[in-house]
Amino acid sequence: MSETIRPGGVTALSIINFIFGGIQAFGVLFALMALGCAAVFQGGLSAQPLGVRLFSIGMDGLICIALIISGVGLLKVNRITGRWFGTLYAVCAIVKTVALAFSGEAFFASFTIFTIISLVYPVLVLIFIHVVFRDLWARTHSVFMPKKRDGRENKPVKPVLLVSIHSFRQTVRSFIGVLLCMAIMIVGLFTAQLVLLPVEMFINQAESSGMEISEQEIVEEMERVILPILSRILGTVGDEELPDTPEFLDLRALNIGYVNDSFKELENPKAEQWAYFLLREQPGFLSLLFLLFFLIIPPVIVFSGFNQIAGDARNKGLRYLLMRTKRSTLFLGKYLGSIMITAVLLLILVASVVLYMHFKLSIYDPGRLLNWGLWGLGAFIIFSLPFISLSVTFSALVDSPIGALGSSLGVMALFPIFAFFLKDAWEPLGVIQYVLPFKLGFSLVHYQWWMVCTAVAGMIGYSAVYLFLGYLYFKKRDL
Repeated sequence: MSETIRPGGVTALSIINFIFGGIQAFGVLFALMALGCAAVFQGGLSAQPLGVRLFSIGMDGLICIALIISGVGLLKVNRITGRWFGTLYAVCAIVKTVALAFSGEAFFASFTIFTIISLVYPVLVLIFIHVVFRDLWARTHSVFMPKKRDGRENKPVKPVLLVSIHSFRQTVRSFIGVLLCMAIMIVGLFTAQLVLLPVEMFINQAESSGMEISEQEIVEEMERVILPILSRILGTVGDEELPDTPEFLDLRALNIGYVNDSFKELENPKAEQWAYFLLREQPGFLSLLFLLFFLIIPPVIVFSGFNQIAGDARNKGLRYLLMRTKRSTLFLGKYLGSIMITAVLLLILVASVVLYMHFKLSIYDPGRLLNWGLWGLGAFIIFSLPFISLSVTFSALVDSPIGALGSSLGVMALFPIFAFFLKDAWEPLGVIQYVLPFKLGFSLVHYQWWMVCTAVAGMIGYSAVYLFLGYLYFKKRDL
């Protein structure tokens, strides 16, 4: 009887199931306590009907049980408890969210980041159980072996593409791959929720007091929330002061110079035009979210590449891989595999945010929302290239995955700090900040096309330099 091999990604799914199952159990307990209090004190009535609340509690209880049983089954790689109870959890979670969506307007008042995760994670569970790890549930064998094509010749595949596909598959099935999926989704969606929270509170307060608010009022409230953050980011990137009040946007629309008594005369047409483009010509919420993602996503993206070569080096597997391919093919294939998984995850994140904005706050034209979302997705992928290159380079330099991860994150954290202090001591020393392409990447959403082209060329150039330095060492290192 063959020994069952459990991929690291299955272990990660099991741990996440236990965590979410525990949270769900506490939620069910508190819901029952609240229901009991409402029954004792008749004054504490809920906005939701009793039937809806009972349905929600019952579904939460079923989800909790399915999560915990599935977690145990995944650890044991059991077909029934692991696969089918995981499927039961995912179906119940999706059905519950969809059913509550049609239960009334109370759903939209309580639609938060946790509701989005409650939709995203079940879908990820279905994909992982039925697509990524489908070989684990085969009845005829327990150790995964690639299936042979009977009577058919395999089509020739370019070596680099073959290595990249294998790298993509290996990363998705690993412990790090599952955590990377969850990290990008949670960090991205939580950031979106923080930005939208003041606007949603404004809408909920207006509706609870019986006031009718127009789309224009919602847009104005959103601009009031977005503009201070947008101004701070653009001011830092462009080294120009930018007002944090929305009056200059209207003046910019009228092509009138902006003067404010609280400042000296501000004449920064480039910065003001950039802010106007992001906030008025494009969906302002997505524009701000793109800028925030440029700040917070790079440290997460590093996780897609730090283990590509260092993991094989630690396990002494590189020498066996290089018996069948060249070092250049292996290095470039690993890099392309990291880009593939990053692009897929960013696609899911941007699609989730765009759909959330469309159905939660229908204040932007769907066409504009879709077009700017696709532009942002392309900008994210291009922006991620140098940072993936950096992580793959350190993965080639350091045999330890932890060392490669620490080196990548350390460089990304230390260089901006050094640049700040050196620039403060002596202005010319601030040039060290250009070792990393943080500032250049923001021009991917610039209003001038030549700036966008410059940013694209620059990001590709940074990627090529990082990769070249990593490959120079990798092709000479002793394996």
